[in-house]
Parts: sequence; C-alpha cells; structure tokens
Amino acid sequence: MPRLRDNPWWPTVWVRQTGRSVNAERILKAGVFRNSRRLKNSLVLEVEHRGKLCTATIEASPNLTEEDLILLRHILLQHHGEEMRIVADLNIDFPNTDASCS
Repeated sequence: MPRLRDNPWWPTVWVRQTGRSVNAERILKAGVFRNSRRLKNSLVLEVEHRGKLCTATIEASPNLTEEDLILLRHILLQHHGEEMRIVADLNIDFPNTDASCS
C-alpha cells in the first residue's frame, strides 16, 4: 500500500494564512495535523507549522474520486493532533482500487 505522501495528489506546497508558501519537507518535519474540511470537489488540509496555520488542497480527480475524498477526510480526522510525518506515512488504498486502509 502506498503512503499518503507517495501519491501524486498529496500536497507538495502548503500556504500560510499570510500567503507565504511552505514546502512539504518543512511540514513533515515540524507540522501537526489540525483539521480536514470538505469542499465541493476537494479537501482542504490544515496543519500547524511553528505556531502558524498552513493549508493545502487535494482536488478530486480520476485517480481520487469524491468518495475517496470523503473516506480520506474520515481517516485523517482520526489523526488530529499528530505529527505530519506520521500522518503522511499512513498507508491507504481506496475502495475503487479493491484494497483497504490501515
């Protein structure tokens, strides 16, 4: 099973509320998962990085359906407050690939 961060749709750039970008490596090293919000055709991830809120958006695509986004949000919300290096290393296969999550 692929780790979340190994998927092509996993964010590589995060944006602070100030508009400055933070690369994924910095988020992995010092980020803490805070929330996941569902929008039409997307999922907005919220991470606290060095006391500042950062967001990234995952868009629905042929490789990641609306149903996948709903499942991903449900799984991510169970990891509220965990370090992003742990969250990004979660192994998940979505139902449309005939696999399960762990």
